[in-house]
Amino acid sequence: MKKLLILFLFLSSNLYSQEFEKGKTIFDQNCKSCHKMDAKLVGPPLQDVVEAQGRDWVSKWIYNSQALIESGDTHANEIYKEYNQMAMPSYSFLAEDELSALVDYLEGYKTNIPAAPTPNTSEVESGDEDVSEINTSSGIPTYIWVFILITLVVLLICAIVIVAAIKILDNYFTKISINNSHLMKKLNLGDKQVETEVDTLIEKEVSKRVNQKLKVIKSEIDKNFKK
Repeated sequence: MKKLLILFLFLSSNLYSQEFEKGKTIFDQNCKSCHKMDAKLVGPPLQDVVEAQGRDWVSKWIYNSQALIESGDTHANEIYKEYNQMAMPSYSFLAEDELSALVDYLEGYKTNIPAAPTPNTSEVESGDEDVSEINTSSGIPTYIWVFILITLVVLLICAIVIVAAIKILDNYFTKISINNSHLMKKLNLGDKQVETEVDTLIEKEVSKRVNQKLKVIKSEIDKNFKK
């Protein structure tokens, strides 16, 4: 008898676990976008709804909330008004076993929710090495990305300014070259004549400066001899 009882409890527990997981899947697929279990989202939190209202009421609300509101149900109308008369979609497409599994999930959520992991004190007390590893694995800080972005923008601006300056200088020297060519044509001067005259002017200037320098040196020599 005892063995049969244990077997019955085991099978019941296993069956309930399967129904709970099935209900969780249905919840994630249909309800998660509007409901959290422990806080308001688009709709109210649901972890206490079965305990507060009972399985029958919750099943009716999920199956067709609008019909329950129109029936004059007090709690249904309170929720409807609290959430700006935003009607929840009907889930009448759910099969009876699916609806039951969903209610099982809502009812058993608080007792089946996995406990939050407790921190390992040995890891917490391991010091700066662990902290540095965590910081390293967390990725590049935001301020580094901001700095890189600003640097790229500055480099881009500099490149645009340099290109613009090159274009301006190119236009300037092009105009000078055109003006010089135009002037040479007016004066009936060829390139060779211009080069010859430039060389002559350079030679004259060099000769003049050399003579001036020689005079200075000669004067210095004369003064030294007199001394």
